[in-house]
Amino acid sequence: SCINGQFSCDGSNCSRECTAEEFKCVDDGLCVEKKYLCNGIFNCRDGSDEVNCSETRTCSEEEFTCNNGRCVPMAFKCDGHNDCQDFSDEFNCKQCKDTEFMCSLTPLQCIAKQLLCDGHDDCGEGTDEINC
Repeated sequence: SCINGQFSCDGSNCSRECTAEEFKCVDDGLCVEKKYLCNGIFNCRDGSDEVNCSETRTCSEEEFTCNNGRCVPMAFKCDGHNDCQDFSDEFNCKQCKDTEFMCSLTPLQCIAKQLLCDGHDDCGEGTDEINC
């Protein structure tokens, strides 16, 4: 039977088996294309498509390599969110001092707080001149 408004099976009255090119999710039997296995994104509601992933791909220059082998966009590094699911994208993150204003996270840029609202764009993107 179909889940309210979706074209996926809820597990009851389902006769469809996954094909050889598909992976069957553990908790609900949903079929996910094997190309989506171990890609760092939970395609199964229970995350079973991301379990026992020993083969890791090489991350691109625009991606951060997590300690668990996953790849996340470089912009996710030190953004305060556990995007790697092992917190490695939040390790060794620089912080601005109490006397400094953080212009941006990627790359981390700090300026002295006395430069805020001085009529000059010290950050280079204007964030130090907003809400003055």
